[in-house]
Amino acid sequence: MHHIFPMYTSLTKDVDEKVRKVCAEVVSDIAAVTPIKDKGQELSDIYYRFLKDPTSKLVRGTAYQNVGPFIANYKNVGVLDQRIVDFYVTTTEGTSNKDVCYYSAFNFPAFIYVLGDKNWAKFRPILVKLSRFNEFKI
Repeated sequence: MHHIFPMYTSLTKDVDEKVRKVCAEVVSDIAAVTPIKDKGQELSDIYYRFLKDPTSKLVRGTAYQNVGPFIANYKNVGVLDQRIVDFYVTTTEGTSNKDVCYYSAFNFPAFIYVLGDKNWAKFRPILVKLSRFNEFKI
């Protein structure tokens, strides 16, 4: 892992959006084999950069689709970057796009899994919103 992580980190900043997209696709796999206690904040910074990619909707969308598997790696550490949580909450609350809501629904359990019932008040409105969506997959 000592050789892979620096190479991966470098690739997350590649000018080619397709390279960054693939990095966003595999970031949860990278997190699964990385000691979160040591590299958790660095991985969170990378992930947040994917979510806010200024030039690629493809990278941003891929990151949003995979946010649940990524944050699930933080269950036993408890230090989840609040920016990622806030991004998920505000994105979900601020949309009626069925694709965004589908991925929000898919990733919703991971937030409850990692953050626990003490954060239920923050996530309850999302569950209510998603449950009212008239789409079978959501």
